[in-house]
Amino acid sequence: MIRPRFLLVAASLLAATVAAAQAADSSTWQVRRYLFAPTGDSLPYGLFVPANYDATKRWPLMVALHGAGGNHTGLMRYDGMLELAARHGFIVVTPLGLSPFGGYGAFSGLRVCTATTPPPPACERGILRTIVEARRRLPDNVDELSEQDVMNVIGLVRRELSIDSTRVFLFGHSMGGGGTYRLASRYPAMWKALAVVAPAPAANAALLERFKHLPVLVIQGDSDRTVRVDGTRATVEAMKRLGMRHEYIEVPGGDHSRIISRNEAMLGRVFTFFLGAPAAPQEPFIELARFPATDAVGPGSFALGRDLVLTVAPAVDAQRRQFGWDLRVEDRRLAESPNFFYECLCGHGPRPHDYYAWHFSRGHYPAERVLPVYGYPADVRINCDSCAVAGDSVEAAFTRGTVSVAWRRLRDPHERQRQPGRHP
Repeated sequence: MIRPRFLLVAASLLAATVAAAQAADSSTWQVRRYLFAPTGDSLPYGLFVPANYDATKRWPLMVALHGAGGNHTGLMRYDGMLELAARHGFIVVTPLGLSPFGGYGAFSGLRVCTATTPPPPACERGILRTIVEARRRLPDNVDELSEQDVMNVIGLVRRELSIDSTRVFLFGHSMGGGGTYRLASRYPAMWKALAVVAPAPAANAALLERFKHLPVLVIQGDSDRTVRVDGTRATVEAMKRLGMRHEYIEVPGGDHSRIISRNEAMLGRVFTFFLGAPAAPQEPFIELARFPATDAVGPGSFALGRDLVLTVAPAVDAQRRQFGWDLRVEDRRLAESPNFFYECLCGHGPRPHDYYAWHFSRGHYPAERVLPVYGYPADVRINCDSCAVAGDSVEAAFTRGTVSVAWRRLRDPHERQRQPGRHP
């Protein structure tokens, strides 16, 4: 049975990101495309990079999600978006989310409207009917695909540009606000802070619980006829009960779109909130393996929480004269995804979703390196204590030293930890 409140919120999905946005100079931002493997489509996304971008520095990233019926271009045209991003030094990316009505996984509840013949009467009313009809033309797993498009685009940007993994922010308007709640619950360690404007659907306490450590800015007009203020107020009350760090701005007489798309001062509050977000505390490392540097076999594979598998294996690169161990992380759910990888300066693995985390090379033995797993609440640390090497090229070998591999959870108290151990 469909709940009336859910239907009311779902019916709010308008093209808020396009309808009231001021046109921006297209030369200041780009539209990119990539091949989305699950459907074979070429999907677009918007990308803004400040003119003073310097690859030797780490830059904050804002991921901005559009409303229903909108696309990857609308948010870039909000009044002041590009100017504010340039002033504060933000890279901005705007994914499509598979389709203007993709929903980023936030509207899985609408499946009952497309799976039932005839659909419930509520599905045939007003704007909701338009949304449901649009989603009928999308794949059955549109919610998963829409989410995956967002994550893929983030991965593409991180591979191309120098992004500070500790300063990644998520912003959404209308359906994009509901998508912000959804992606925050799915990847709670990925974001430093969130901002939503007229979010649809609203978030309940169970959803908020998954990312209650994250600071959240909520903006809502009290005269919004698309997303009713009551739902947003209920979410904010739930944030209070959970003790979440949050700021709520309720705009007297504010509508659904213009309060943010034509309001540079209000959009500026989003950037200010992001810049002031505090860093979250981190947990201690848990050692997974300790083995001699002379071990040519390697320690094997280990579970990191519920979904990740870390593999540590010996590696030799004859061309670059590098030797040591490679670390690879794979997601059991998305093993073929090209964009879940370690941050590293030393080159990618043999498959697109692999990324070499650390190589030892002659004369260069950093005592320790910590590598973030993008999109997941985990860090991996590899340490080589008193390592020494003899020989050259592929004949080189470690003569002494001890290698340790450890991991830690990041800012997500709900990521269930498994007992570390080898897997067959």
